[in-house]
Amino acid sequence: MRQPSFSGRASEPMRGNSLFDRLTDTTVAAASEQSLKAALSDVARAHGFERYGYLNLHTAKSFAVSNYQKEWQSLYFARSYRPSIRW
Repeated sequence: MRQPSFSGRASEPMRGNSLFDRLTDTTVAAASEQSLKAALSDVARAHGFERYGYLNLHTAKSFAVSNYQKEWQSLYFARSYRPSIRW
């Protein structure tokens, strides 16, 4: 199977058509935080969402990226909201 090349654009051919497949391919292929953010924005828009929040817990160093406004992120953490995951 041909491995996808990554340019940060969600419109490139990827392994599957489901949102989960696109997110998996996007996060594995990202070469930098900037390319990850660009690709996640593209996937979110392609599925009708304006914003995203991504939390990686599968590596030795966990991290999160989001394109939500800083004010909203501060409120989210101050109120100890829990993530909502929907498929």
